[in-house]
Amino acid sequence: MRVTPSLKRLGAALSLVLAPFGVAGEGAYAQTNDAGDGNSPQVIRTIENTAEASWEFAGRQVQTTSNLVTFDVTLPPPEIRTFRPASSGDTELTFRAPICAASGQGTQGGTGNGNSDVALTPQNGMAELTNTVRAGQTVLFEVTALAANVDPNEVDQLEIVITTSTGDREAETIFETGPNTGVFVGQMDTVRMPPAPEQGDCRLSIVDGAEIAITATLPGDTTVLVETMVEVLADPFGVVFDSETGEPVDGAIVTLIDVATGQPATVF
Repeated sequence: MRVTPSLKRLGAALSLVLAPFGVAGEGAYAQTNDAGDGNSPQVIRTIENTAEASWEFAGRQVQTTSNLVTFDVTLPPPEIRTFRPASSGDTELTFRAPICAASGQGTQGGTGNGNSDVALTPQNGMAELTNTVRAGQTVLFEVTALAANVDPNEVDQLEIVITTSTGDREAETIFETGPNTGVFVGQMDTVRMPPAPEQGDCRLSIVDGAEIAITATLPGDTTVLVETMVEVLADPFGVVFDSETGEPVDGAIVTLIDVATGQPATVF
């Protein structure tokens, strides 16, 4: 017994086959994208395809064409991952020296006179993923932003602003890890307060429990592409300072209280 396939069914089947195989070309990374923030994803291309099939049946040539299949190609949402240097880390960061927008004296970790933009010495090497740091550690951050990959033949750049809940603000330019990667890496040193924060000295002045905000924008644009937060851990071996004079307090005993119970907290 011979069964003649329905051309209509075959055309529908071809349309299903087509959907996963759209060719988007260079710069196309996904068919769908939902950043989860209620904003529509950036559509970079619309793909339209049809499929054709031909075969021989009962001594004659038969041919059919599927319906038109259309889908949008979008960029995945940008993201920031934060790290701290760690010889035992599982991520290796290799990047070009970020340019810090220095506006005052006391610039550290770079080359310059403290009165102009300076190139920070990149802390290439192994790092571990984290969203917490301690005062004195360097904050490393990796920004994946394919929309910032403006020229596939050149190393592009991003503008970074880092602010803290202690009132510090630092700005720097970071660079793509290579042509057409869409990945950018930067860093910023931290120091413990006091003294008071000095904006534009290319280091973050922080205290235990402070928060660090990192935002990325395209050069010449004020629209924030992506941002993230980093928390500053309390150092159990730190120094207690007088909040008025800034002088260290000798012999201080600190007790952490669980706000839910009012009892001393379990400290690990």
